[in-house]
Amino acid sequence: MLSIFQTKKESKNSVSFKVRISVIQEFKKLAKLKGFSQATLIENAMIMLIEEMKKMEDKK
Repeated sequence: MLSIFQTKKESKNSVSFKVRISVIQEFKKLAKLKGFSQATLIENAMIMLIEEMKKMEDKK
């Protein structure tokens, strides 16, 4: 699943990729605590990843 977000630029910038992985791990912890469904978890993670990607693009 994560490989979808890995572009050629990101493979050079592995730090941002690691940040995204940690974001998803945090979501999994939240999901267990609050009992979110897997679909809600994935949807929220996708939204956050897209927002993070936009921030990265804006910084360049």
